[in-house]
Amino acid sequence: MRTALTRSAVLATTLLTMASTAQAQSFNAKPGTWQMTTSMSGATIPPDVLAKMPSERRAMIEKKMDEGNTPQSRKSCVRKEDLDQDHFMQSQDANCTVKTVSRSATRLVMATTCTGERPSTGTMTFEAKTPESMIGSIDQTRSNGSAFHIGIAGKWLGASCDGILSMPTK
Repeated sequence: MRTALTRSAVLATTLLTMASTAQAQSFNAKPGTWQMTTSMSGATIPPDVLAKMPSERRAMIEKKMDEGNTPQSRKSCVRKEDLDQDHFMQSQDANCTVKTVSRSATRLVMATTCTGERPSTGTMTFEAKTPESMIGSIDQTRSNGSAFHIGIAGKWLGASCDGILSMPTK
């Protein structure tokens, strides 16, 4: 369960940065340091799966799921190269593919498909409200019927990325 939540957090952060990268029509976001805040909701496990778990394990999983609902913020560096390219999501999880469904200066919609131990499909939507702010959402459904939603808010902090890690690329 923790792996799934960690994968989701990495996916959210990567996708936020990726949202800034769409250049077919120049996604309306500035390069530099961004404060990204994510919150997860609806992380569920089907009731029949929970019913089969020992009570201690079930309590531990439910607690971890509740902890996943706490908003998390982190700073990310979005480089000009990131804004000019649309490829670095691929390096984050070899089991996931991302396909751009639609893209404009203010809106980016992508479809995800993940294979492996926890197959899932989903949709990610990002909107650049201004060059200095964006919002987004990730809605993912796993093959076992569990699903989650991640809400995202991004705020541009400045042009310098000194001391801030940028997203890895291939």
